Amino acid sequence: MQKIILNMKYIYLIIILFVGSIVHSQVNCLEKLESAEKMFNQGDFVQSIEIALLIEKDDKCDFSELENENLLVLIVRNLIELDRLEELSFWYKKLFFNNKYFKPKEEIIEEDFMLHLKNHSAIPIWDVSFGVGARLTFVERLRTYSVYEQLDYFNSEYESEPEVSFGISAGFSPIPNHRLTFSSGIHAMGSERIFQGFNSDYSIYYKEEIQSFSLGLNYNYQFQLSPEIIISPSIGYQMNYFTDIEHSILTSVSEYSTNQVIENGVPLIIGVGNYEIKEMDKKDTRISLDNYINLGVDISYRFSKLSLFLNTSFQYGFKNFVLPETRYNDDQLVYKYYYIDEDYILHFLTVHAGLRYNLKYKVK
Repeated sequence: MQKIILNMKYIYLIIILFVGSIVHSQVNCLEKLESAEKMFNQGDFVQSIEIALLIEKDDKCDFSELENENLLVLIVRNLIELDRLEELSFWYKKLFFNNKYFKPKEEIIEEDFMLHLKNHSAIPIWDVSFGVGARLTFVERLRTYSVYEQLDYFNSEYESEPEVSFGISAGFSPIPNHRLTFSSGIHAMGSERIFQGFNSDYSIYYKEEIQSFSLGLNYNYQFQLSPEIIISPSIGYQMNYFTDIEHSILTSVSEYSTNQVIENGVPLIIGVGNYEIKEMDKKDTRISLDNYINLGVDISYRFSKLSLFLNTSFQYGFKNFVLPETRYNDDQLVYKYYYIDEDYILHFLTVHAGLRYNLKYKVK
């Protein structure tokens, strides 16, 4: 038992001596750094940089990120004063390896220090983003059809409101200023078509609600306005798979009018009032997949490992959204509600704001 206690004492003694040695060494390193800073302030740049370089090479000086930053800044400032400009690039890069988000302190007023700093930065190579925003639908009419002479189909109007949109993306910058973005998203969108009768007794309100899942690939060219602010125009491709399409229709007839229709080939008087159907599943009358050119611009503000971003993009489509062979399939829509699908293309304006997490950096 006494032997065990004796061994424990030796272990404690070794630990105390080891910790004491580290603390003493660290205090010694900090004292040397303070001495080098004092010599710099006195104008003795040669002696200051000699001490600073010895500290930087000493493995026993286990500095914190901030202490190491102070040491590297001191080396750079000495090199500038000694006009050893060819060595600056190496030490500026070490500054950004030490701290990807390095910003000089306000007391560093040397113009040359800031001038050379502009040539160096830590650029994100990999990043992931999550954004939320809205998508607005634009309808490009291709061809108009009519089924009832009392309604002005040609001059019907499309309206839309922004609907909710979510996006996730991953960015990769293989070389400075060039970025590839792989994106996906879930979107709600839709449009409303409104048209009147020639004698104003009739009107039809038709609403189309759409949900889609998107995948895209974009190329961004990055303009770095400052170490924190980047603006990136982009061009790319986006695929939209339409997961759900629902229609609602409301046909209004003046209370002083009657409305003769034909349902299933039989003449019929409906009478007066409003006639409505909600949430009809119309996925089988629309294309399920469409391809879009994606044009946009991304503005980001970086702080620490995160960036705030605002992304605006326009998706330009090419394909008729309506399946022509299904145009007359729904007798109720055609003969009772006087509605007939036009041919049209959908385009979208999408705006997302969110956070970007920078995973890996390249120092230049």
